[in-house]
Amino acid sequence: MSDPASAREWQTSDLRPVRKAAAGMPAFVQLRREGVLESLDDQHCAAEKLQPLILEAVLTGIS
Repeated sequence: MSDPASAREWQTSDLRPVRKAAAGMPAFVQLRREGVLESLDDQHCAAEKLQPLILEAVLTGIS
């Protein structure tokens, strides 16, 4: 089992493309238009909350 420090490192570096992809999703675009996601920080926070769902969807699609 890997140590927590390497898990954090993986999370912050390798999931950056996932955050980017999530921020470009139509749902985010719509929320930005409606003013719900006003700042880049709001978008990153929402993307981070969606990461587990996105990863689960990707992994389910692969298996």
